[in-house]
Amino acid sequence: MDGADGALLSGSDPVGSSYSLLDSDVQAVMQFLWLLSVVELVQLAVLVIVAGMLFGYLVTRKWGD
Repeated sequence: MDGADGALLSGSDPVGSSYSLLDSDVQAVMQFLWLLSVVELVQLAVLVIVAGMLFGYLVTRKWGD
């Protein structure tokens, strides 16, 4: 099976060298992407909270209460 860039995902090419995309490689990449998305979601949540606090401060001219 060929990948999008023409590299063999499994098996061997006619020259005799082989490359296989191991399950552990796929899991490591997916874990990294999941962690990256979690970090981005946390950053977005913090940004929304800070923006809300700033907006509340500007509207009421005081923190809390």
